[in-house]
Amino acid sequence: MLPVPVVVFRRHKVLQALPQRHCTLGRNNARLLQGIAVACLIEARRLGRIDTTGQTTLLAPTDFALQAGERVVIVGASGSGKSLFLRTLALLDPPDSGEVLWMGIPVTAPRIPAYRADVCYLAQRPTMVDSTVRDNLALPFSLKSLRPRQFDPQVAISLLEQAGK
Repeated sequence: MLPVPVVVFRRHKVLQALPQRHCTLGRNNARLLQGIAVACLIEARRLGRIDTTGQTTLLAPTDFALQAGERVVIVGASGSGKSLFLRTLALLDPPDSGEVLWMGIPVTAPRIPAYRADVCYLAQRPTMVDSTVRDNLALPFSLKSLRPRQFDPQVAISLLEQAGK
């Protein structure tokens, strides 16, 4: 099994050392995790993707919930849709069905830039600029949606320490 990309939710203590939940993702999964939590950090309801050219189901309608402080490991065979699910959850790829809720509020089109400011998708093979780690961490703050904010190296160091790095 290949390592799965990661979606990181900033400004919340998601990187605590808590027990992990494991779930398997396959093309026929109607439900990824059972028991949607009441106070979710992020929730996906019937999130699905379809290949519009061939009308092939890429991601069967999937429910998912993550509470602050919780870590979830998504496992599945190569090509089962792990990366597609995470890209859709991060709203980098538009869902064809379902919705994503961020702290209980549906992420509608006008809210996507603010949502993306709080969510970071880390791919299996991330694209990095040919420079320092600091420059790579500061790069998102040059994007239009994050310009009002400034990169704070001390916050980055604190988050790395919380993650045990």
